[in-house]
Amino acid sequence: MTQSKQPQGAQLGSYSPLINSTLNELASSNLISRIWEKDASVWQGEAEDITGRLGWLNAANYMGENILALNDFAKKVKLLGLKNIVLIGMGGSSLGPYVISKIIPSLSKGQSFSVLDSTAPDAIKRTLDDIEIAHSLFLVSSKSGDTSESMALYKFFWEKTCDAVGFENAGQHFVAITDQGTPLARLAIDRKFLRLFENDANIGGRFSVTSYFGFVPAVLTGLNCNELHARIAHMSKRCEPSVGIRNNPGGWLGAALAALYSEGRDKITLIASDSVAPFPLWIEQLLAESIGKSNKGVIPVVDEPLLEPNIYGDDRVFVYIRMHGD
Repeated sequence: MTQSKQPQGAQLGSYSPLINSTLNELASSNLISRIWEKDASVWQGEAEDITGRLGWLNAANYMGENILALNDFAKKVKLLGLKNIVLIGMGGSSLGPYVISKIIPSLSKGQSFSVLDSTAPDAIKRTLDDIEIAHSLFLVSSKSGDTSESMALYKFFWEKTCDAVGFENAGQHFVAITDQGTPLARLAIDRKFLRLFENDANIGGRFSVTSYFGFVPAVLTGLNCNELHARIAHMSKRCEPSVGIRNNPGGWLGAALAALYSEGRDKITLIASDSVAPFPLWIEQLLAESIGKSNKGVIPVVDEPLLEPNIYGDDRVFVYIRMHGD
């Protein structure tokens, strides 16, 4: 039996043999290759629905072809003096960009970036108080193009923008990020938005941070998207089937979580060092929405006060995410 290569920092104790066995099973079933081949039989459900949501596997290549255009667009926005960037979106359209903006602050002097993912009056008022409408750019982000909360917020800020700069100029203060042919895409064309970014429809919402949904907010806030893309592409390569499952970070993590779940450890407590403190919020969404089918799954736990180890039962897995130097 091939021995498992345990990642640096992993403390698995008596569970190591079980994880090694799980890795053997995944290798013998060619699971990683089947995932990359978009083999719908890996998952439960209708094949068409599944294969139509696996575009994130190729997002690194997809976005690599568009980085130069994104950089040019960011320069145009800066020349227009649009210094207040407001992202309007819900769930997968906003959480990833929010986390990136908090972990990698890259705003230039006088620039602001905010995420509005609530229709609560107080949240809307805070956004209005923090920006100058005439110098603002609103990113309306919705995969379906008809998310009710996002469209309600869009209508509110459209009216405010029309009051500030006039109906004829209002469209130049809006950007749409959506799938091709959605109601939002048609609206962006009709009202002459500054830009319409049509995303790969095969990328599901919560996995979309490596597509336009993540890159457009990132580049507009000054993030080095060439470096961001290079890192995404690097990790994507490390997770390809040719790497071998024992050296494959994604394969190893999946095997470890599955093996620990089979032993009753169905709660994952996410802890992060100061410089990456917001990161678990995004991981929480990915886990909670992706792993919870057929009454099986793990429960992510975030922002829980830490107790002494002997207080916890045998149902926990602790994941500590730490930046070098923290």
